Amino acid sequence: MYRSFLSIILLFTAAAIHAQDPQEILQKAYERCTNVQNGYYEMSLYEKDSQDKGSVTSAFSCYFRRQPQDTLMGQLFRAKRYIQKKYSADLLYTGDALINYSVKTRRGRIIEGSLFAAEIKARKNSYRFYHPFHTAKSHPLPVPGDTSAASNTYRYIGEENINGKNCYHVQMNLDAEKESSDMVKVIRLEYHFWIDKTEYLPLQYSEDIDAYLGKERLEQHKRYTLKNFMFNTLDSDSIFTRTSIPANITLEAYVPYKRPPLLPLDTLAPDWTVHTIDNREVRLAGLRGQLVLIDFFYKTCFPCVQAMPVLERLHNKYKERGLFVIGMDPYDDKTKDNIPEFLARNNVSYAVALIREKLPQEYRVSGYPTLYLIDKEGRVRFIHSGFGPAMEAELEKVIEENL
Repeated sequence: MYRSFLSIILLFTAAAIHAQDPQEILQKAYERCTNVQNGYYEMSLYEKDSQDKGSVTSAFSCYFRRQPQDTLMGQLFRAKRYIQKKYSADLLYTGDALINYSVKTRRGRIIEGSLFAAEIKARKNSYRFYHPFHTAKSHPLPVPGDTSAASNTYRYIGEENINGKNCYHVQMNLDAEKESSDMVKVIRLEYHFWIDKTEYLPLQYSEDIDAYLGKERLEQHKRYTLKNFMFNTLDSDSIFTRTSIPANITLEAYVPYKRPPLLPLDTLAPDWTVHTIDNREVRLAGLRGQLVLIDFFYKTCFPCVQAMPVLERLHNKYKERGLFVIGMDPYDDKTKDNIPEFLARNNVSYAVALIREKLPQEYRVSGYPTLYLIDKEGRVRFIHSGFGPAMEAELEKVIEENL
């Protein structure tokens, strides 16, 4: 009797342990998601990051059909987006065109695949869908047998209730070193999944990223929650056609953005008056007789941060000989974005001003960083966009020639 009772306890214990294997739970969720070929769902998305002290909650409703043979999007979809409970836009991909429009303004834009296939493909991963049902490999769920995921770590946390459903809560951490790049050093990339115990659908998942962009610590949290849903029930693709767009919507043809040319060399530089973050008033016209090096930048632009040590060296080397270096930031807020602390961490001692957006337009800035060297007569002598290892030598050569 004792042996029989002990055997029963061991059997149930083994079954419980087996049911709580996090990798097995995620594998079943992966298999369930890859079997979803079409359907409808409603979801919410909560986002918060260290660069924005607030948070954003979005909601989406989406019809979709996976189309593996489609080389642009890999799916047909029709979605509505709401931001902070307010309607934002409709989005439609028909298989040959990407269309977004607003039922409020009755206007929209159409990108024809026959003309702009690359532009459509570039947008493939930019939409905040419920990704396990849209991506070919049901990202971010791990693919069973994928050797690149061997260094992932998994943890079973417990059972929790999501929207009235009992779920397994599983944590997955990716190898931070593998996820890092020359631009971003990842400290932590962590996913949490809440998997329905009965259907093995992921009813919620979250993504947490901690990383460094240069010396800047970046933290980002996203949480996707599935609401109402029906899968493998679509019997018609009529909802994905152009004729399904309301008749009162006017669509404009997509026109690719053309980057404006920078100011020509030897042009008289547009005048400006700015206030630096230490409350000094600086006017370009008042700097005649000096060389002025203007750096258009912003805080979370990695090439901008890479350029800062170069500008600091040039500032220290030539400030006594008549070089005035000034950084101009059109995007950040002094207090909200902790600009003084940011500059201190990057050892910046040259002048920095937070400016109106009109000034970069006057200088035809369309990429960051953009640098202008203005000579003693106020004319453009040198221009550089982006950052590269040769930039410092090029700048120094022109500075020496014009001092």
